[in-house]
Amino acid sequence: MGDRADGKPLIRVALVLLSIAAIALGAVWFKSARDQQQISRLYQTNDVVVLANSSAEVSRLANPSLPVYPNSAGRLMEAVVAYRLGNPPKSRAILESVVAREPENAQAWTLLEIVDRFTDLAGAKRARERLLELDPLFGEAP
Repeated sequence: MGDRADGKPLIRVALVLLSIAAIALGAVWFKSARDQQQISRLYQTNDVVVLANSSAEVSRLANPSLPVYPNSAGRLMEAVVAYRLGNPPKSRAILESVVAREPENAQAWTLLEIVDRFTDLAGAKRARERLLELDPLFGEAP
């Protein structure tokens, strides 16, 4: 009987620790799910185009001999979030770094044109011209 009494506090401590770990894990999962929902909403807005929107970009992504730039998606999302949170200069800096590294990334040029549209008309014009170089049909309606 003495052995059982000695083990109870240990079991209680283990259960408390397990409960705390479960609550922490649930909180992390919930935050991650909420962040994913916010990111999804940003992708679905009408004022920001994030998907491949030009035949040049689609061709580049489909060509197995050209690099896909797997890290640019995260950087583009950072730029979208910065823009949506009211920080166009940060968004512009991120996009400038992406287009410097990936001069044929139509998504980055599109986002840069959108960001510059309200802050730097010359920059927006330059981004638009680069998009038209990448895909001459970009400016035409489907």
